[in-house]
Amino acid sequence: MKTLICALMLLLSFELFAKTAIIVHPNNDSNFNKIEVSRIFIGKAKFFSNGQKAVPLYLTDKPVKDKFNGQFLGRSTIQIKTYWSKLLFTGRGVPPNEVTNEEMLEKVASSEEFIGYIDASLVNDQVKVIYTF
Repeated sequence: MKTLICALMLLLSFELFAKTAIIVHPNNDSNFNKIEVSRIFIGKAKFFSNGQKAVPLYLTDKPVKDKFNGQFLGRSTIQIKTYWSKLLFTGRGVPPNEVTNEEMLEKVASSEEFIGYIDASLVNDQVKVIYTF
């Protein structure tokens, strides 16, 4: 029983300390602040500060997505889904594409227009980290 409790506590503490990284293409020379980045992810901003088109990507990885939505955007995943449903229904917006971890790294590394987030332990030298939390 003690072993099970210790294993559970270790697993929970790992989740608490896991970092999430917001990533862009290494050549993206925009100035990033949290408000502008948040606006990109909720569809209220369509361009980076350097004038380049901004295309946000969401992860299919639920724990990382939930952490991003809650800690960075300040909303639950249900609230974000509801928000995008309303925009889609009224014709005022389309939710960002959802991608896997591998697709996130590939897409962000392939074009300066993409911005995404990923578990920080998966970051490679093909992308640039602009925030970790």
